[in-house]
Amino acid sequence: MPGLEINSHGIPAVEAIGVYLQELLDHAEIVKPERTLEPTLVKSDFDDIYGHVARMFTGFDDPSGRKLRQYAIVETAARDIFGKLIASTSIDSPDFVRVWNLFDILAILSDNIDCDPPLLFWLIEELLDSQTIAGCRRVFDYLESRRERITAKYFNNTKLVILRSCNDLLRRLSRADDTPFCGRVFIFLFQVFPLGDKSSVNLRGEFHVENVTTYDKTPAKAGGDEEDGAAEKMDVDDVQEKDDAAGKKVAGKDKKHPPTDFAALYPIFWSLQESFSQPKKLFEPTQFSQFKAGMDASLAAFQQISSQDDSRKSRQMDDSKRGAKRKRDKEEAEVKEIKADKEDELADTYNPKYLTSRDLFELETSDLTFRRHFLLQALIIMEFLLSLSPKAKEKLAGTNAPNKSVTYSDQTLSEEDTAWATKMKHDITEHIKSSNNDGPYFLRMVDTILARDKNWVRWKIESCPSIERPAVSADEFLAATDSAERAFQPKRRRSTSGVGSFSLDFLDEEDPEEALAELKKPSHSRFSALDTFEREIADEDFEIEMPDSDASKQQAEERKASKTWRALRIVRQTNLSTFDKIDDDNNVQVIFKMGDGNDDDYDEAIDGEGEDGEGGSGEAATGDKLPENKQPLVLVGPDSEIAALVAKQLSEKNSGVFGIVGQHTTRPALPKDNAENTPKGYYQHIESKAFDALLDGDEFVGFGETSAGFMYGSRRKQIDAVAASNKVPIVLMNYESVDAAKGNAFTARYVFIQPTSTEEALEPLLKATGMYNDDAALQAALTHAKEVIEKAAAEQDVFDMSIDIAADDVEGAAAQLGSFVYGKEGKEVKDEEEGGGEAMAELEVETATEGKGAEEEDKAAPEEEKAFANNGDDTTAETPAPEGEGEEDAQMADADGEAADEGAVEAAAEEESKG
Repeated sequence: MPGLEINSHGIPAVEAIGVYLQELLDHAEIVKPERTLEPTLVKSDFDDIYGHVARMFTGFDDPSGRKLRQYAIVETAARDIFGKLIASTSIDSPDFVRVWNLFDILAILSDNIDCDPPLLFWLIEELLDSQTIAGCRRVFDYLESRRERITAKYFNNTKLVILRSCNDLLRRLSRADDTPFCGRVFIFLFQVFPLGDKSSVNLRGEFHVENVTTYDKTPAKAGGDEEDGAAEKMDVDDVQEKDDAAGKKVAGKDKKHPPTDFAALYPIFWSLQESFSQPKKLFEPTQFSQFKAGMDASLAAFQQISSQDDSRKSRQMDDSKRGAKRKRDKEEAEVKEIKADKEDELADTYNPKYLTSRDLFELETSDLTFRRHFLLQALIIMEFLLSLSPKAKEKLAGTNAPNKSVTYSDQTLSEEDTAWATKMKHDITEHIKSSNNDGPYFLRMVDTILARDKNWVRWKIESCPSIERPAVSADEFLAATDSAERAFQPKRRRSTSGVGSFSLDFLDEEDPEEALAELKKPSHSRFSALDTFEREIADEDFEIEMPDSDASKQQAEERKASKTWRALRIVRQTNLSTFDKIDDDNNVQVIFKMGDGNDDDYDEAIDGEGEDGEGGSGEAATGDKLPENKQPLVLVGPDSEIAALVAKQLSEKNSGVFGIVGQHTTRPALPKDNAENTPKGYYQHIESKAFDALLDGDEFVGFGETSAGFMYGSRRKQIDAVAASNKVPIVLMNYESVDAAKGNAFTARYVFIQPTSTEEALEPLLKATGMYNDDAALQAALTHAKEVIEKAAAEQDVFDMSIDIAADDVEGAAAQLGSFVYGKEGKEVKDEEEGGGEAMAELEVETATEGKGAEEEDKAAPEEEKAFANNGDDTTAETPAPEGEGEEDAQMADADGEAADEGAVEAAAEEESKG
């Protein structure tokens, strides 16, 4: 940008300084080619800037007034350049960087007293006055980026200019529309001014009386007028009536607690805001009596609303958590995208003041946040009233030179009013604590804020004495260092009992056998329960985050370190690999998650017994006994018990090959759950709360709710445990859980067991499970099974395979399933598609028969081949090709299959000719 014309004002020195400032701006564009706020220009970017300015002012005749004349000359030249820059350049233009560079140059000059230190802030003040709110945000970007540098020196000369410019800006801003920007201004002031500075202290104790709450003071319409006013009601009334209909019915049945009359409560509630904003009005007896009545009525209404919310939440909790896990990620992504797109819009439309419409009052009081805001206001007023009690006055009696504006020495609260204020404070805190699950935490935050506010009030009452401490001298520092070194030098200590150790006095017994028996007692070597340390460590974390004092925080940290070490000692005995998952020494929650919930019980349940093949226990099969494809097998039937029968049959016929994975369910345990036909650990009965916790933790690969209202889910951990034991997992799953498993991208082979006849085969199969001896339970199971069969028929693409099962042929269904797993079924289907299915099936059966006879005659056959013969497996069977392979692999597989088929036919023909 070309240099601007300098106005000398008839003074050669102004022209010279103006030319030099212009040269510095041109040089700054070379040093910092970026047209942004950063980086900051510093003294080293310019050659001998201080010496050059000093030489320009060496010819002044009056040395005593040279500085003042120098300040005036530099200010005049800088204002000329500044005025022409902001007049010709928009703040949104990249060329506006010259203004930021000019400010940096003036900051460098003010550090050496070459210009008046407030000059920079005078220009910034003028810039703020000339810009819109959006432009002021850009100016504040500069102030925030240079805050430490421009306020490091000569702050006492500039603080009044900073305070005036920020206050002027705050008067322009709207607390409702520009709330975030107001916060930035306040934070800037807090960071710039010292903590003990009196510029922001309300020493005279003035209240914000301009904050007036307007509301409808006319009484609500009654009788026939309600019909005329019905049309004027807001649309939200119908929604509220529908949402709260059940809650009002419950409240109406309770004669001791009638429904809240919101029409009568409305003026009482909003009239309390006048007392909140002007507490001095409570000194009038009439106003204080109305205030007490209003507080009692409002708190009683809040308590009743909270009890209704609890009953409503308990009814809605089950509905809100039905199958929501697979939709949750998508919804969260959409919410994040909306928040990112409308961040500025939300910042501009946020309103910190609640609406006072009569139609909205019932909706607002049902909002927990609204009630908490009101109760926080009430607690602040209660603290104000209790500060006027005789006991509080006695504590202030010894204060030297108290600030009479905030002590209210002519006002003292009576004993009756003190008792009321104390009781009201207690009732409010108890209500906040029990209002929600996070009530205790919210109350802890409120107590902390009020406690710190009391300290500030006490400081103000004492006329704000200085809180700055003198700097530590060198001698004091060296003495403290020597003392610390001596304190931490290694010392020989006498042996003392450690924390938590037990007495060994019993070893002094005369009889050594009794002493040894006492020492061997399990109580002397048993570890504490791991879950107890989890709760205790969580309590210590809470104390560390919100300590009452520095001493309590240090004690909590020491206790946490001790309990963490003891918990790690317990974990190392059972699961040493967990230590690899600890990333932060101060956060060892991972060791508790490894044993969370009912995992231990469930692990025992899936372990199985003996050689039945259930769960992940027992010795796994090796070699050719295992199928080539070990992908999990999801087995679904019209009833889960039928699928369990088939799975048990297949597992028993192929010992060590399969592991059955059951389900968690919220259904209460039935006497028949321990039936002989039911696989061990098939059902893990847990409470709804525990099920929801596992669901929120993404523990289930598939989950669903039956028509009876019970939740079922298959845990990922059990499936991985079976797979890790080198077995093929058979995941028993009800039909309602398949959709969730597919949605969670659980890779498996999905098989449906289809009865040959719904009328003839279904009922005998249900009876064979041994779970439905009662006629009513049997009929309910029949109805549900028929519904599942109809759904499966309508959604044939859900399953990879459908297996037929007759009324008394569970073994045959298990054989079909085994053929599918070992690849036979896939080959037969492929041959049928090529047109030779029947002939190839007959040939394979004949070949298998001949092979079986040959193996019976051959005594020296290997044991692995005998196992395959006993299981009826064909060693030449192919496994289905893995999903996702390209067309080239599929063509090669087809070619290999055709070659194998032709070879088998030729071999059979040659064998017949030899016969």
